[in-house]
Amino acid sequence: ITVAHLGEAQSIIDSYRLKSLSSQVFEGDALTCLITGEGPFEAATATANELGKKTYKKVINLGIAGTLDPRYPVGSIHP
Repeated sequence: ITVAHLGEAQSIIDSYRLKSLSSQVFEGDALTCLITGEGPFEAATATANELGKKTYKKVINLGIAGTLDPRYPVGSIHP
């Protein structure tokens, strides 16, 4: 699972009792959580770096995003 900020990852880290391998990588038996930093360049760079270290079956990106477009109401979820 990739997220931009530690605050977004904290519940995942706590729920799965992930161990800190570094300030960016938290790992457990079932999953790894990667803190990428904010922005597409940072996310792509950190994710590519981690994907090069071992084999993963899936990558799930979670996070909080915003828009001023009225077609997307507050609280809605978009894949």
